[in-house]
Amino acid sequence: IIDPFCGLDDIKNKILRCTGNPQKRFSEDALRILRCIRFSSELGFSVEPQTSDALVQQSELLQSVSAERIHSELDRLICGENCFDVLMKYYCIIAQFIPEISPCIGFDQHSPYHKYNVWEHTVRAVNAAPHDKIIRLALLLHDIAKPVTFKADSNGRGHFKGHAEKGSLMAHDILKRLKYDNSTISNITSLIFYHSSKIHSDYDIKHMLSLLGQKQFFRLMDVMHSDNCAKQDFVLSEAAEILQLSERADKLIENNCCICLSQLDINGSDILSLGAKPTSVGKILHQLLDLVMSDCLENQKQSLSDKAQQIIYEI
Repeated sequence: IIDPFCGLDDIKNKILRCTGNPQKRFSEDALRILRCIRFSSELGFSVEPQTSDALVQQSELLQSVSAERIHSELDRLICGENCFDVLMKYYCIIAQFIPEISPCIGFDQHSPYHKYNVWEHTVRAVNAAPHDKIIRLALLLHDIAKPVTFKADSNGRGHFKGHAEKGSLMAHDILKRLKYDNSTISNITSLIFYHSSKIHSDYDIKHMLSLLGQKQFFRLMDVMHSDNCAKQDFVLSEAAEILQLSERADKLIENNCCICLSQLDINGSDILSLGAKPTSVGKILHQLLDLVMSDCLENQKQSLSDKAQQIIYEI
């Protein structure tokens, strides 16, 4: 075995090191900067000091790398076992292609629910999540709007009204810029939009299942659970409630509860035959679905028809 750079020793000692001058290596191909910290995240290897210094000093070179190559590395980085240490140490590298995270670094939330600043909370939430790219990207960006929505009350307590909605819009722009596909963007932004939603009753569960679909609903449960894991210890008590929500959702699905229009025992043609205007059919069907989900109306054709006629009369 010919090993002129002592690579076997570095592998044994779990060290990442550039061969020769690290500044030159990164200037030759800036993607190596991101690949290096991705390897650190995936393998749990540390980066030797000179290479680490060069990573930070040369990080601006990443701005010339294609978005597709960047997001491919980012996906793997955030799903690595060592992503917490990497994201905490090399946030300035991530900020080269997601500059929106910069205000989050060290931003004190002034909240009794939080013991970490916005960025550390974010990274801990990512680290607590299942290794699902959609879930982890959603958590990476879920509080991106907190600095711009922060308001302190007279007691100095921080509030972030509308941060989920604003964060969803910001995340859309970020993911579009990084050339993610439309389906991925839609899934991630919807998780961010609803991550602070209050879900308690069976109606709430049905409503969210109807809005998101089953796969996205359970992703949302994972997002909420991971988010809580990165807050004050007393908030962890909500973890049991989230688990119960998932179990209740499973039971509702198993019992074939009506949560979408296709499950209604009435359709658009039926509504038209009752004398409804074509432009009002969708609205009437959604009203009927909401009544069925809230257990105020039986999902039986006669009951639905009677209620539909009443709605048509009132329009």
